[in-house]
Amino acid sequence: MDHQTHIFGGDWTDRKLDILFRYLQAYTTALSNQRFDLYYIDAFAGAGHREKSTESKKHGKVSTVLSGPKQPRLFPDEETAATFSSDVEQERLFLDGSARLALRCTPQFHRFIFIEKNPSRCTSLRSLTSEFPSARDRIEVRQGDANEELREICRQNWRTRRAVLFLDPYGTQVSWSTIEAVAETEAIDLWVLFPIGAVVRMLQRDGQIPPSWKSRLEDLLGPAEWQKEFYKEVHPAPLFENEIIGIERASIDMIGQFFMDRLRSRFPAVAPEPAELRNSKNALLYLFCFAASNKRGAGVALRIANHILNMGK
Repeated sequence: MDHQTHIFGGDWTDRKLDILFRYLQAYTTALSNQRFDLYYIDAFAGAGHREKSTESKKHGKVSTVLSGPKQPRLFPDEETAATFSSDVEQERLFLDGSARLALRCTPQFHRFIFIEKNPSRCTSLRSLTSEFPSARDRIEVRQGDANEELREICRQNWRTRRAVLFLDPYGTQVSWSTIEAVAETEAIDLWVLFPIGAVVRMLQRDGQIPPSWKSRLEDLLGPAEWQKEFYKEVHPAPLFENEIIGIERASIDMIGQFFMDRLRSRFPAVAPEPAELRNSKNALLYLFCFAASNKRGAGVALRIANHILNMGK
């Protein structure tokens, strides 16, 4: 790996990338005979890959997308994994980042837009034109704030274009206004990581949220009355409704449902059961959510997304 490689994630990253790649393959296949220009947009593109965990390599368990000329696959047992591993060079022990996966997708997208704020990662992304020379003239790297760049992209004319957008923030960087702009294109399929773990940590149990956190939550969740939804007054009994003995915070399931309802308020189709991405301690970090903005194509898009999301259960 060179000094610009972006190291990230854990087994939950593997699952996320596997879901994304499967959808990209199905998406370009489904639209291969259509006249639309197909775009792949990655708003927190990075550029790197991550070595598989020692435990995964020890047991030969691979539940993720692998780099190399072969298409990504899942290994159902140790023997299959060992057989495949004997045929690949050492670099196959590394996972492709989302940008490389999109570029490896067949059928291919017509255009790629990679957005990244970090200058060194932008340099890494631009170097992909050497790694994928056939896509050299179809790769656009934008250095800047993901929300600003995406809103500018969404304001363009999408009548003859369709896209898959991957919103993969490290935390709570995605603004609700950006998600609304995506929905308004009526042309973009959205895969978005909702940082439910971070949201729970910001929602203080006593309801006393620091102003900076409250502002961040407002930006993430939009101007809906989320505070009233996430905190309920506790009364001793129905006869004493005017007496408040405490504040009860919403459960993590209720918080996730709130965001899913927000998506449904803007998109014609939303996958009902997002992927739950958990760390090695089984703590829920993200919900990986799918939403389709085009009414005519929403049915097919939703069936594909649901099938992929249900495969790992």
